[in-house]
Order: sequence, then C-alpha cells, then structure tokens
Amino acid sequence: MNGNTSVVGSLLREWRGLRRMSQLDLAMAAEISPRHLSFVETGRAVPSREMVLTLARALEVPFRERNVMLTAAGYAAAYRETGLDQPQRPRCGRRWRCCSASTSRSSPRRSIGARTS
Repeated sequence: MNGNTSVVGSLLREWRGLRRMSQLDLAMAAEISPRHLSFVETGRAVPSREMVLTLARALEVPFRERNVMLTAAGYAAAYRETGLDQPQRPRCGRRWRCCSASTSRSSPRRSIGARTS
C-alpha cells in the first residue's frame, strides 16, 4: 500500500461525506465500479491521474482542492493558482483579436495531407 494513496483515499471519502454521497452514488456518477472506488479509498488500488480528476469532477470538488487531491496521489497540480491581488488575464475576445491579427486572411491555408506542387 502506497502512503500517498491512503491520503487521497481519505480526501475522497471526506468529500464524498460532504456531498452526502454513498460509494455507490459516486461510483455511478464517475462511471466506475463501486469495488474499484472502495479499493481507491482504502489504498488497495492506486488511482491514475485521470481517475483522481474523474472522481473530483463527479464530487464537484473546487479546482484548488483538486490540486490538493492530485498532489496527495503523487501527481502534479493540474490547475493554475493565482492570488486575488494578481491582475486578471485578458478575456477571450481580446486574445482572439491578437491572434487573428497575426494570421492574415489573404494567406492561403494548407490542409493536412494536401499536396504541394
């Protein structure tokens, strides 16, 4: 049994309790077997990175706490953390204008697999 796995298992169990979900409810929401979920929670199975994210998504765990779960399972954080005092990143519209200015409509676009003669 991996020490990190028991930590992620207890975090999953804690969030499941906060959401008032049984193992069966969570397993059905995450589309996994209840037995596998039980094994993950008790540390008998090592969850993959994708499994941790799937279970966190099914539990509607906030992004910051998903990072905690990933770290507890031995994986790198998936979501960027910023402080409230840091400037906001540009919105999608502004970025799109910047990107669209760099690609001219007059330049021909080659599709993948197109022949060049």
